[in-house]
Amino acid sequence: MNRMNPWKVWGGLTLLFLSGTLIGGVVTHGYLQSQLERRWEAGPTAKKPWMMERLTRRLDLTADQQASLGPIVGQAQDDLLALRAQQQPQVEAIWNRTLAAVKPGLQPEQQQKLDAFEKKLHRRWQASQDYLKTIQDKTQPHQ
Repeated sequence: MNRMNPWKVWGGLTLLFLSGTLIGGVVTHGYLQSQLERRWEAGPTAKKPWMMERLTRRLDLTADQQASLGPIVGQAQDDLLALRAQQQPQVEAIWNRTLAAVKPGLQPEQQQKLDAFEKKLHRRWQASQDYLKTIQDKTQPHQ
């Protein structure tokens, strides 16, 4: 009779378990990264519904509470965006100074990737600025 060594069985099961854990971790990380990327790409208009969904789920908000908190969350989002807009020139100055220091140490392919990343950040920031301008236009009296 050909019996397997019990250590081989346990070793195989352990290897299978560790492989599953590793694969699960990689897949979960990729999923969370894609969710974060999708949220960023959705722009500022998607932040209020996302925040309301999280508050509703975590605090078990009633429909009346959701209705009363919605404008508060929306106003906070708009106020934070306005604050970011005020600070953006300083952020861009630091970013540009950092890029100028980093780029010489990169290979051409790496510089291209960094340029693409920078363009994506500028697109996102422009979407936030456009959203903020729309909000400000709605709140300012027409003359």
